[in-house]
Amino acid sequence: MRAIALLGRHWPELGPLALVELEDGGALALSRGAKPKTYAHKDPNEDAALLVRLPAGVLLVIADGFNGFDAAELVIERARAGAERFLTSNGPEFCGHVRDLLDEVRARLPRGSESRSCLVLAALRGARCELASFGDAFAFRAGSPLPLIPQNAILVGSEKGAREIDPVRWYRTFERTPGERIALVSDGVINFMADPSEIPGLLAAGASDLECARALALAALRGGAGDNVAVAAFAGDTGL
Repeated sequence: MRAIALLGRHWPELGPLALVELEDGGALALSRGAKPKTYAHKDPNEDAALLVRLPAGVLLVIADGFNGFDAAELVIERARAGAERFLTSNGPEFCGHVRDLLDEVRARLPRGSESRSCLVLAALRGARCELASFGDAFAFRAGSPLPLIPQNAILVGSEKGAREIDPVRWYRTFERTPGERIALVSDGVINFMADPSEIPGLLAAGASDLECARALALAALRGGAGDNVAVAAFAGDTGL
């Protein structure tokens, strides 16, 4: 396994942009934002991002936490631990592993914790992409101006999890064309970009995954991001 992650707790200052990549494809970007949050919060930066590469494929995860970063960090921890499961399953089996992930996070939160997280997770294997999205964390692909899964009311860490909700509201599968880039973003990106409809063009035009992740994050920061910003981007060969 090769994995990279960015945790908001390590980037608590306004302005700086963290960037990291794997040399054979995939990149992450994360920032506290450009301006302080205007809503009640516990920690200055509650977002987190993960990229895992295994022989089975590539896993991308964005966790957008609130009421503290505990839930978001647990999402990253448990997604990394379960990466093989996500990358070797399809359809109902994949959905079952996603439900298990949400259960694991809920079970590991301290009793009485109000920490929650939005989540978007993409498992890429060959041309196939298995995708799950909860709350207002989103996935985009080049050529499509709308999020691949619309916003829903499911939050990681809450008592009402994915087991009670029809997967049609939080799951999708599709096939990427060769070299097609996918990006996962927290809501700090689409809420503060001057024009979120530019996202597909940025995905298609980026010279590399790192440049694409940087461009998306900087677009939000230039828009005066009053929220945390997280991006995961990948356009390469998953190895299969």
